[in-house]
Amino acid sequence: MKLHTENQVSELDIFTPQNFDFALIQVIDGKVNARNLYVFLQLAAGQFSRWAKLNILDNPFAEGEFVGFDIMSKGNKSTNYHLTIEFAKKLAMQAKSEAGEKARNYFLECEKKALKPMLPQTYAEALRTLASEVETREKIEKELNYKNQIVIERAESVPAKTMRATINEICRSNTKNGMFADKWNKLYSEAYYLGYGDIKTKAKNSGKKSVSKSGKITYKKNGLDIAEETGQLENLYNLALKMFEADKIK
Repeated sequence: MKLHTENQVSELDIFTPQNFDFALIQVIDGKVNARNLYVFLQLAAGQFSRWAKLNILDNPFAEGEFVGFDIMSKGNKSTNYHLTIEFAKKLAMQAKSEAGEKARNYFLECEKKALKPMLPQTYAEALRTLASEVETREKIEKELNYKNQIVIERAESVPAKTMRATINEICRSNTKNGMFADKWNKLYSEAYYLGYGDIKTKAKNSGKKSVSKSGKITYKKNGLDIAEETGQLENLYNLALKMFEADKIK
């Protein structure tokens, strides 16, 4: 089923409860088109920008959940957003309507399909799967040993004063479509799990400094500021090397 593009979808499109067009909210590469979702939810025509500002740009819980991009519609330049499935599901639930409930259920099914394992159908397939799993485990073990060695070597050769710059470089390299937030979120989540503190939340609590047109929020203190203040910068540095840098060097 063909996904409606920004130029094909109008907020004036009309849907009946029996005729919801799920092509509008089709998940592509793990992303949902915000304008298409707005139309599917049957929200007020001509109010997308106001809705997006309130629910996406000014939403304190939306950091890392969307990416803004410019589009041309009837000769005019406007902004659209790619949303994560989880965030799109939350926005659908906020609509508190039949359309919102259908969108929520659709996104839940998308998440289930993404997580559902493919079971082998024959004995031969089961043997191949087992052999593949053994090979994967051996590969992971070798990579972990390699990454640990990389961390040791880099930690010995890089002065403490360059740790911040190195972490920035690591998290900004080899990212798809400029989505740096994914790496930062993974890094801070793992740091929290390892007991280095809730760095991301502390940075947010420092206060909002500015918001860009694309919706990127800049806080008075960033995660590296917090890590340095709490004595966790070296731990964060070593963690970043282990998670990301070794893959780039290899």
